Amino acid sequence: MKKHIPLFEDFNLNEGRTTDGLSKDGMKIFLDLQDLVGFEKGDTITNYNKIDPAIKDHKLYKKISPRDMRILGNALGNLMRIAIRMER
Repeated sequence: MKKHIPLFEDFNLNEGRTTDGLSKDGMKIFLDLQDLVGFEKGDTITNYNKIDPAIKDHKLYKKISPRDMRILGNALGNLMRIAIRMER
């Protein structure tokens, strides 16, 4: 019997459970910022140096732990790396 591997859609944001270990507030910040990463028109996070300031400017920043800050930075950095590859 094959074991079911949960996908992101299997988790409810209101329960605070996510696939990457972020808290509910951390995941909300990620969801708000993920569409701003890239090089298309309207994207405001266009390089790695803009990731941390964007996180710190979010209204929920003061509620997240240093661990969530690190995970958020890594997750958004991964999105930036994908955007850079797609530009090539």
